[in-house]
Amino acid sequence: MADEIDQGNETAEFFLDLALRKQQQQDVSTPKGIGMCLSCETDIDDDRRWCDAACRDDYQKAQWQAKQIARCDDDEEY
Repeated sequence: MADEIDQGNETAEFFLDLALRKQQQQDVSTPKGIGMCLSCETDIDDDRRWCDAACRDDYQKAQWQAKQIARCDDDEEY
């Protein structure tokens, strides 16, 4: 019984390490502030990227959705 548990733990550790390496390899670049909200395009006087938390959340959701669509498109090529 202990051998099965050890094997399960090793398998879980392998997949966790794999997921961590994949996450670390992803591009995590963050857009810079450009004087306007990256979501609603409202003028902003300082170097913030969004005018409020709602715009930030909308922007991040749109970016996530775009990545999901790109993944689906990539999968369809095969």
